[in-house]
Amino acid sequence: MDVDPEVQSLIDTLSASEDPNKSAQGFELGALSAIYPNVRLHHPSPSRPGTPASSSSGSDRVRFVVTLQPEDGTTPEIEVLVSLPEDYPEYAPTLQLLGKYVGSYAVDAGLWEASAASAGRGLEEVSDSSVLRTKLMTVGNVTRTYLTSAGVPFTPGQECIFDGLVHVQSLVESWYSDHLAIDAAGEAARSTPRASPPPSQPAPSSSTSAQAQTVNDISTGFSKLNFSASQAPAKPLPQIYTSEAITDRKSAFVGHCARISAEADVAAIVAHLLEDKKIARAAHPTIWAYRLARDTGGPAGIVTEGDYDDDGETQAGSRLKHLLEILDVRDTVVVVTRWFGGIHLGPDRFKHINQAARDAMELAGVLEETSGKKDKRRR
Repeated sequence: MDVDPEVQSLIDTLSASEDPNKSAQGFELGALSAIYPNVRLHHPSPSRPGTPASSSSGSDRVRFVVTLQPEDGTTPEIEVLVSLPEDYPEYAPTLQLLGKYVGSYAVDAGLWEASAASAGRGLEEVSDSSVLRTKLMTVGNVTRTYLTSAGVPFTPGQECIFDGLVHVQSLVESWYSDHLAIDAAGEAARSTPRASPPPSQPAPSSSTSAQAQTVNDISTGFSKLNFSASQAPAKPLPQIYTSEAITDRKSAFVGHCARISAEADVAAIVAHLLEDKKIARAAHPTIWAYRLARDTGGPAGIVTEGDYDDDGETQAGSRLKHLLEILDVRDTVVVVTRWFGGIHLGPDRFKHINQAARDAMELAGVLEETSGKKDKRRR
């Protein structure tokens, strides 16, 4: 993926800075540019004629725009303006939607000024369009992503932009699907004298392993893994670290993490976890992603490969894979088990899945290693 020359210049400048905050900004901006297409710097227009526009480099705040493209193609792409304080990551960034429309729908208070206390409450079972319109106003708040308990936790000194972008995309996707539901409900009301109850949703079918992915133009070749619970590993099973459960509205999320040296380790670990009857009975037993680094010995140097499986929770596995990439985690697999408690969590479920994975990686010591790599880069 080609990086905008202006963005690359800023990445190089920040990364070479002796200020640890600036070098951290450069590293994270480089990682985001590798994940998201069309990252560009944002130059605000002058407020008055003859007033120079503020810079996006130097001592001023770094501002850049990230284009979020939904993987399933059901939601229009959106642009998010990311504004970094000079001392980020010691202080939280600000996220803001660019544009007044998402698709054909005007952005309203459901995304801008809503009460964050109600963020993430599911709308899946709301059928009355007037009730749905009321609930839309309490879906979430993009601009307060890092300021409320319903948003993304912020810890000074830790990078958080990727988690914030994932949160914003979840809010927008939920908001957009709810507007589609409003239109569908209105159309149904016009075509029938009385609204009939909505049909029950079929249970999600168990997903298969994601097809082979291509990372850095190199195919993982990982498209047919057997995750049978009876599968016996050909070598000793890597040690698996399991996090404490995260519980929210009767749903529970548990993360598992292990060091791996080959794709076959992933199959063995998933099969081992499925031998646990409690895990096997979960709504989504094994949402997983892995990332391997291999030294090719040639001009390419270190090449990373990865894959994921949503296990019926759409986009959950791909988000875990993005999390591994943004943290620069290598030779690691993370698996998250979700037990569904009967109450829809909306975008909050992705926040808990990511947090469960982080907790497991912390237990495995993976995050300490990535912090060490970043410290070396800053020296």
